[in-house]
Amino acid sequence: LTVNVVDPGVPTATATMTATTISTVTATITATAIPTATATMTATTTPTATATMTATATPTVTATVPGGNSVFLSLSPSPLTMAPGETVTMTIEVQAGTQSVDGVAAYLDFDPARFTLSGVSPGADLPFSLTNQVDNTVGTLDLVRGALVAPFPSGTFVLATFQLQAIGTVGPGTLTFNQGTPSPLRQSDITFGGTSVLGSVANLTVNVVDPGVPTATATMTATAIPTVTATMTATTFPTATMTATATMTATAIPAVTATMTATATMTPSPTPPTGLFKAFLPLIRR
Repeated sequence: LTVNVVDPGVPTATATMTATTISTVTATITATAIPTATATMTATTTPTATATMTATATPTVTATVPGGNSVFLSLSPSPLTMAPGETVTMTIEVQAGTQSVDGVAAYLDFDPARFTLSGVSPGADLPFSLTNQVDNTVGTLDLVRGALVAPFPSGTFVLATFQLQAIGTVGPGTLTFNQGTPSPLRQSDITFGGTSVLGSVANLTVNVVDPGVPTATATMTATAIPTVTATMTATTFPTATMTATATMTATAIPAVTATMTATATMTPSPTPPTGLFKAFLPLIRR
């Protein structure tokens, strides 16, 4: 038995529990995809034509120009290709244009180990013959012709024809109009009225080749070379971007609040014996 002795004038505290709601914030993360463009290279091939040259020796005519006139002395055909032992008919040609001509001196030099000349036949436009001599030992042809009276020839005409034979080895050779070297007596010229009207001479290159060996000809060959052209193509790849969205969630958390309640409890206090009771008390205790 527990006896609670209290002061009847003092209130007694009683604990009372009171629940209070406290809000709690919870964050929720939401991911949103934002597309990002990425460049991708795509190669496109474009052909480009490139010319490739394939060539070998081609005879070339070389002109010697002693003056400024437009009268020419040349050999035909030109250029010329022959086989060893072959004979070709050659023409000494005058190209005078509108210029009248009364005299032509043609002094040819050649390699006697490579060629022989024969059968010189003068043309009819300059009927007067001053010199007509071939020396296959030295390698020369001296031909001088003229006209004493009008009409004098002009334009293009034949001075003479002759036979040219290739007797040496293969390779290039030349027939050259002598210009007075070493002797001024063998100077090729074209005149009118005692004055030179010669503008230039065209020497001849003769290419002697083996008929069993083909002669190379310059040929243009187009070779396609690809050219790479870069083309940009955009490809979209999504990129995730994190976006935070706050969501409020209320959670009730009880809180204890103490409330004091006073309750009066009456407790009697003992009173000491008096009178008759006090006289009999010792007897009671026995």
